[in-house]
Amino acid sequence: MLSADNTRAAAAQDEGQGTGHGQSRLLVRQLGTSAEEQAHALAAGLMSDELSQLFGELRAYVSPAC
Repeated sequence: MLSADNTRAAAAQDEGQGTGHGQSRLLVRQLGTSAEEQAHALAAGLMSDELSQLFGELRAYVSPAC
């Protein structure tokens, strides 16, 4: 998981490329962290069979039948 120090460092690295680019990268990192935290919270509240069902649905969504 990203820490505040990692996101600040990434933004500092991007300063030479323009503020828009740095802000975009920072936003993407923050959204990724938020999604990961939400996934952990969701998984923690599910029973084993519910979690298995969720994984099955995610697999079907990510790799639909050709």
